[in-house]
Amino acid sequence: MVNNGYHQYQRAHVTSASPEMLVILLYTELLRCLNAAREAQLENDCATKYKHTTKAITILTELMISVDMEKGEQIALNLVMLYEYVAKKLLQAGRSATTEPFDE
Repeated sequence: MVNNGYHQYQRAHVTSASPEMLVILLYTELLRCLNAAREAQLENDCATKYKHTTKAITILTELMISVDMEKGEQIALNLVMLYEYVAKKLLQAGRSATTEPFDE
């Protein structure tokens, strides 16, 4: 029951957030997922690493498609390239037995 209330609160928080706040929420969750995936790698917990790495890639995809290329011009292009680079590193992390891709 408590968990359900928390999820309702989170959902309301996200649905009422400004676009800028949504980006901050996505960055916060992305960092949480990266840290959890790195910890799972240290513990040799492949299932948990996969779960958090996949969620991180999903967040990066959402960030990529939300970039306004017309308004952002070069900065927008640089952001998309950064998101793509991080996503590629996460795909490498899925095949890696070290935390190096997460550390970068």
